[in-house]
Amino acid sequence: MSKKSAFFYPISEIRPNRIVFFSLHRFGEEYPCFLIFDQKGNAFAYRNFCPHWGVKLNNQAEIAFLKDKQKIRCDKHDAIFDCSTGRCVAGPCENDNLRRLQISRIDSMLKIQLFSLFVLKQI
Repeated sequence: MSKKSAFFYPISEIRPNRIVFFSLHRFGEEYPCFLIFDQKGNAFAYRNFCPHWGVKLNNQAEIAFLKDKQKIRCDKHDAIFDCSTGRCVAGPCENDNLRRLQISRIDSMLKIQLFSLFVLKQI
């Protein structure tokens, strides 16, 4: 399997209320991730890592949209996350956030990559 530091998704494949799973690699580490499209087809990307217990949101099953299609549920402890902000709005990690990924558009593709893991401090 190829170890990719960026994930590309065709804009023509965007569908409302869809979740796409993928992994990114950096410095020899694998980061499970997902790309989520809301009701209007807006794209948001996050690390697939629950801030409550440090496991994938879909450890045993698929990530589930709630009926309003604006929130998703972690299958481990039923934490509820807002799709557009990544903020936990209910559950054991309330007010914590999923780790957002950077999305950019390159021609007819969305490019998703990790933000820098390091912050350079000016002295």
